[in-house]
Amino acid sequence: MNTHRAVARFLAKEKNKTELASERVELGLVDDLNKALENSDALINDIKVDNKRILDMQKLVNKDLKERQKLLANRGKAEDKFFDAEDKFLAAKRQLEDAKKSLTSNEDSIESSEAEVAKAEKSKAPKVKKAQNLLGVFDKNLAKAEAAAKDLGIKLPIAKYKKAQDNLRKSIS
Repeated sequence: MNTHRAVARFLAKEKNKTELASERVELGLVDDLNKALENSDALINDIKVDNKRILDMQKLVNKDLKERQKLLANRGKAEDKFFDAEDKFLAAKRQLEDAKKSLTSNEDSIESSEAEVAKAEKSKAPKVKKAQNLLGVFDKNLAKAEAAAKDLGIKLPIAKYKKAQDNLRKSIS
C-alpha cells in the first residue's frame, strides 16, 4: 500500500506539474498576445498614418496629372504658335532672299544696259560729229544755193535738202 500511495503521490505531483506547465504555457501565450496587441495598436496607427499619407500623395498625383494634361495642351498650343511663326518666318526669309536676288538681277541688268548705252554713245559720237559737219555744209551751201537760184531766177529742188537737214537736226538732238 505504501507503493500505491507513493505512486498516487507521484502521479498527483506529476499532474500538478503538468497543470503548472500548461498554466505557464497559457501565461506565455497571454504575454505573447499582449505584446502582439501592443505592437498591433502601434502598427495600426502607423498604417493609418501611412494610408492617410498615401491618400494625400495620391491626391497630389491626381492633381499633378490633371495639371500635366493642361500643361500638355498648353505646350501643344505653344508648339502650334511656334511652328506657325517659324513657317511665316521662313516664308518671309524666302521672300526676302527672292527680293534680294531680283534686286541683284535688276542691278546687273541696269549695269549691263548702262554699259551698252556707254558703248552706243561712244559709237554715236563720231557719227554726231559727222552729222554736225553735214549740217554746217547744208546751212552754208543751202543759203548760197537759194541766193544763186534767186539771182538766176530758177527754182531749185531745195526741199529734199531741207528735209535731210531737218532729219539730221532731229537725230542729233
